[in-house]
Amino acid sequence: WDLLGKLRKEPVWMMLGGAYRRQLPMYSSGVPGDTTDERITTIERLFESGFNMVKASCGRGSLEEQIEHIRPIANAIGKRGRLLVDAHGGFDLVDAQVFANCLKQQGNVEWLEDPLVPEDSQGYSRLTESTFGIRIAMGETECNRYGVRDRLLKRQCDVLLPDVCRAGGITETLRIAQLADSFGVSWASHVSVSTPIHLAAGLQVGAATPNFLVTEYPT
Repeated sequence: WDLLGKLRKEPVWMMLGGAYRRQLPMYSSGVPGDTTDERITTIERLFESGFNMVKASCGRGSLEEQIEHIRPIANAIGKRGRLLVDAHGGFDLVDAQVFANCLKQQGNVEWLEDPLVPEDSQGYSRLTESTFGIRIAMGETECNRYGVRDRLLKRQCDVLLPDVCRAGGITETLRIAQLADSFGVSWASHVSVSTPIHLAAGLQVGAATPNFLVTEYPT
């Protein structure tokens, strides 16, 4: 795609059909800090730099410990922005349902990412069906549109998270985004490798698809 764009003197998003948007929202991925106070200081710095959406990790320790880990972060953000929570497959279905309900009560949580292991297809369907007020996000491990098709048919998420470096590059990521759009599901660009080229590749697809939600920005 890059070589073709240079030959035609066009950006990739133009070759993909044109832009639905010229500015794409980003979220800060990660809230570093060894203590709650350090993480809250990080949040203040991120918001001062212009972010209004931040993703924090959890999923390690007991359910109660994870609730107490996330609550002060959500409170620090308040009404200024949105919090995304990544559980890294750390819960079973019952704990994920309880945790999602607690996040909903915070009032500023946009999604719960990877609450279950990716192989738990039935669990994701039940969790997505039973969760209201926040989105269930998953899909960073998918490598092509065929796996995504099954996820969509079984309504296993509200937001798909394809990773352009894992999902067959720009061509296959575009197909995944278009397939998700036909099911009324948004997608967000997952950026695992965190290189500038990786980030830029996902942004090209994001600009050219109507159901793009936000891109990860590793900080």
